[in-house]
Amino acid sequence: GGGGGGGGGGGGGGVFTGDLGTINVVANADDANDEALTPFSAVKPNYLADLHTQTPADTINLNFRGGGGTCTINNAAFVNEDTFDHTLNVGQVYQYNAIGSDGHPFHLHINSYQISQIDQGDMQGGWFQVGDWHDVLFTEASVRFQTDSFTGHAVIHCHFLNHEDLGCMGQANIVGTEGTPGPVVSTYTTQFLAEAEPVPVPSPSPPPPPSPSPSPPSPPPPSPPSPPPPSPPPSPAPPP
Repeated sequence: GGGGGGGGGGGGGGVFTGDLGTINVVANADDANDEALTPFSAVKPNYLADLHTQTPADTINLNFRGGGGTCTINNAAFVNEDTFDHTLNVGQVYQYNAIGSDGHPFHLHINSYQISQIDQGDMQGGWFQVGDWHDVLFTEASVRFQTDSFTGHAVIHCHFLNHEDLGCMGQANIVGTEGTPGPVVSTYTTQFLAEAEPVPVPSPSPPPPPSPSPSPPSPPPPSPPSPPPPSPPPSPAPPP
């Protein structure tokens, strides 16, 4: 994630002192004696339900074409926000066949997609596989997604942003009743492991209260008035 995190050092605050964890290094991993862990089932959102065995309501080709720093999607460059490549209904499962996305990485806004079909030669050593969820698809494959809850514009574009800026972008128009959920409810039952009893982090000791400020010193008493200077002696009388 981005964001203006700012440089280090600012903001004040105390310095944590304590144990964050313990690493026990053993000669053989089979000899490691792990603490008891308690399994639990994770509740995942509807839009991450497994779709690769579902029958889509429609299948649409997304053909990324072009070179030399530009491309189009289905032979059309982006026109304006009111021009759409196709229309989808909210609350359905759809499939996109991404063609040419091995040269123009495919990115979709609003709805996450799952790979439903891919040729062995396009898996790139196993990085892309059926059942995987990806944010950017830099290979050719078929993907499925649910139009879950949200209506309106869904942007499709090449993730080379200079290509996008030059028009390699399109839109799907999702219509229907806002809030209609995707039809496939998440049924994940994968067991995850969590620590049975997290180790409490010791709270740092509170800082000592500040010492009271010393009272300002009293001003010195006023000096007594200086005595008047002595009168000069009388002048001697002149001679007769």
